[in-house]
Amino acid sequence: QGITNKIHEVRNLISSKKPDFLAITESKLNTRLPPQISGYKNVFKKRETDTGGGLILYYRNTIEITEVVTHTTFESLAVISNNVKIVLIYNKPTVIINPNEIKNLFNNYEKVIVLGDFNAKHVTWFNLSDNPVGRNLKETVDELELQICFPPGFTRIPYDLNHEKSCLDIAICQNVTAEAKIEIKLASDHIPVTYKIHQNLKYIKETPITNYKKANWSQFRTDIKNKFQINRNLNSTLEIDT
Repeated sequence: QGITNKIHEVRNLISSKKPDFLAITESKLNTRLPPQISGYKNVFKKRETDTGGGLILYYRNTIEITEVVTHTTFESLAVISNNVKIVLIYNKPTVIINPNEIKNLFNNYEKVIVLGDFNAKHVTWFNLSDNPVGRNLKETVDELELQICFPPGFTRIPYDLNHEKSCLDIAICQNVTAEAKIEIKLASDHIPVTYKIHQNLKYIKETPITNYKKANWSQFRTDIKNKFQINRNLNSTLEIDT
């Protein structure tokens, strides 16, 4: 919870994994802007109702995205990249998600992946027990014939060892295949999860820029002298081609 005091760990994770996207919930930035990460841009949505919360979606600056407006009672932001709708959400504990809100996230789009912290427990996705949020979400997913992608392990390890470990960070997919994997634990009660999405992303073509100020002109002159034989006995321009 909170990115400010974990930004060094986040940057190290990005340097190691080099993801196309990095999704963060509960950033707790409030009115502050997200920390900058070299090589990445971001989409940020603060929590409107109270302090805390806040969603950040970092993405490579060579990837094309289009932001999409979402209307949900839970926190959400969405982008389109290469015809895939990517939605990041955070749902507060004990809040039952309205099935219609889930349906609306998938309507009018062929390929969709909704991921984040649903605070939904169900034995289907590696929990020891169900909670009402999880049972409701499972019914909605089954009704819409969607797929739930989850890592093979717990994604939240409570600081209080008397509390139950759980898998809260999952993804719901429509016509997208994703493989989930648990990463090294950071200084948080949530463990990072990586998703390998089998979909080619559209990259922005980078235009090469020549910087003549950094040219090694001394070496250039030496190369020209060694590779080209110049006839210094020319008397006029007419003799150049003869």
